[in-house]
Amino acid sequence: MQKVAEAYTGETLGLVNPYEPKVVNSDADAISCLADSIKLMANADYFIGIDEDWRFRGAEIEKNVARSYGLKIIPVSFKWVCPDVDERYTWNRILSVCGDE
Repeated sequence: MQKVAEAYTGETLGLVNPYEPKVVNSDADAISCLADSIKLMANADYFIGIDEDWRFRGAEIEKNVARSYGLKIIPVSFKWVCPDVDERYTWNRILSVCGDE
């Protein structure tokens, strides 16, 4: 995502990455991770987020915070950063809608 953002802005960017591998066992854990992410945004000039934020809990909230507080938003397509996950997600979504027959 950083390379896409640097190509977009023409600047070398320092990355504040809130996405550390964590096991999230509950909604309380997920909210805590979201809070940590929003805290890190206080030191950012840009918000680099996935364009398909509706796919993930919290991602849309992060983008709304960035917009509300005037951060420049750089949307990156999820399929560019995680193509293997995107493919599995799409296939699982088709199966959940159509059944697995």
